[in-house]
Amino acid sequence: KTTKPKYRSSIENYPTFEQQVEYKKNNIDSIKTYSALQKRPRAHRAWFFKYLVDSNLLDCGINSMNAFEINNTHYEGKQMTPQEYDNVINKLPILPPNTNKQGLKGFASQDCGSYLTMFNEQIMLDTWLTVVSEASFGESENECFLSEKTFKPIACCHPFIIAGNKGSLSRLRELGYKTFSPYINEEFDNLNTWERMPAITKELKRINNMSSKDKLDWFCNLKPILEYNYELLKSKSSNSPSEYLKIIEEYTEGRKDV
Repeated sequence: KTTKPKYRSSIENYPTFEQQVEYKKNNIDSIKTYSALQKRPRAHRAWFFKYLVDSNLLDCGINSMNAFEINNTHYEGKQMTPQEYDNVINKLPILPPNTNKQGLKGFASQDCGSYLTMFNEQIMLDTWLTVVSEASFGESENECFLSEKTFKPIACCHPFIIAGNKGSLSRLRELGYKTFSPYINEEFDNLNTWERMPAITKELKRINNMSSKDKLDWFCNLKPILEYNYELLKSKSSNSPSEYLKIIEEYTEGRKDV
């Protein structure tokens, strides 16, 4: 029996800016710099994980990542060498915190349903920012893809870096949202594929090197942006799916003819 995902009634269920700050003040020495949750092992995610490993950033973040084969690292004209692959694969898999009873078997499966609907509120409380690992990254894909992953941190008043297509932040601003410059160096958004990954990890290292107090001050300075984005998302949200989604649902259930 298949269980359908339920539409959440309100984004008001998620941490407010004040709750983020209060939690981080009370747990300041245990807050990790970032989270980067990656489940489906796409080639660009394998490479991004490699850059995290090479930058010695794993221990200062909350990560999840499935194992992958070396032939799955062919991307935009490159493939990992056996040495590069061995250095990465021995760290995997990394399970997400509070993995359900299915454990590794469930996380390794191709079913992303439960992970798709998770908002990861606790992980956002336990970190200073989210790295949104989008489903698309390279310029050869000729697209700018923003999924639900980008909007989850907005709902939780959490700053983020999009590890996605070139121009992702520009596209988000076109939709009316604000991004985090100058508090986050967002020059990576305009860089080519193989320049963008190291630029993102360089910015993570810069933030990681701040003291805990400086990170808290940095986070507090983001209040106007975080609250603006939250309110914009809230205004675009609805207590029920749109009429178009209702029609699609009725059609797939056989309750409506084309």
